[in-house]
Amino acid sequence: MVAKLLALLADRDRLILLPELVAAYRERLLEHLKVVRVEVTTVSPSTLRRAQALESSLARTTGRSVTLATKVDPSISGGVIARVAAWSTTAVSRPHLAKMKRKLIDSV
Repeated sequence: MVAKLLALLADRDRLILLPELVAAYRERLLEHLKVVRVEVTTVSPSTLRRAQALESSLARTTGRSVTLATKVDPSISGGVIARVAAWSTTAVSRPHLAKMKRKLIDSV
């Protein structure tokens, strides 16, 4: 099946689309496995213990397994910025986001 897809893309000179196809497939697979990718930005590097606590809190809040990607940005004013990558704006309502925010604040 993959070989046929690659042959079709090559025949139509569309191999440039392959990275986008892989990314879309990866997102669908994570959705199926109920895994959410979260990008967390902090002012300073987090300790392993802090990262694990945040991952656990996010897992409880989202009801899914969490894959955490951390980065440091000294230009933010403080705290933690968490971006939940897999959710679209149509899948999460404003009240749900507010509830998630309260849960995160209360658990950290």
